[in-house]
Amino acid sequence: MGELNSFAQSFSPLQQLNPALTGSNINWNYNMGYRFEVSADGDITALGGKWTTGITHTVRLFAYPAGTQLASINVTGDGNWKYANLGTAVSVTQGSQYVVAVRLNSQSSGQYSNTVNFPYSYGGIEILGTAFLRASNAMPTNLNLTNSYGQADVIFQPCAYAGSLSANKTSVIPGGSATLTVSNFTGSIKWQESTVI
Repeated sequence: MGELNSFAQSFSPLQQLNPALTGSNINWNYNMGYRFEVSADGDITALGGKWTTGITHTVRLFAYPAGTQLASINVTGDGNWKYANLGTAVSVTQGSQYVVAVRLNSQSSGQYSNTVNFPYSYGGIEILGTAFLRASNAMPTNLNLTNSYGQADVIFQPCAYAGSLSANKTSVIPGGSATLTVSNFTGSIKWQESTVI
């Protein structure tokens, strides 16, 4: 029968790691963040990070290795982890890699940690290393495994198997349709293509 998928708990991978800061308020002119691989389908629902209070930066999400920009949003720092919801979530797929980066443009707002060792896995995301590129809005391609530069981050909402489409409907043919009735449910539901069994 067709499978129904629903979202599990969302999380922010770098915030979960929460590396101790080695330096802050640094006057960098870089695009900085991290490259990550997704081990479970889901959505990036927000971008953000951690930098100096009152400074607004653009945070971007890129597809790796193509460098295609998938989303961007402005976030004003408050010294803690802060995120801005995307108008439309970006679907990410298992086995694919992405880069999230904040554009630090010489405003003395950069932060970093040298207390990390990448890769780091949490939930359905593996951070492969910190990524950086000088004086550019393009996708950062330089990778470092022992520092966390820029403190850009994502909110990831993984998609988890939740049960059957219907006990009475054994298949949905391509181009066909099915009706789903949900009762006593709080949260989000997302349809995904699945194998008919």
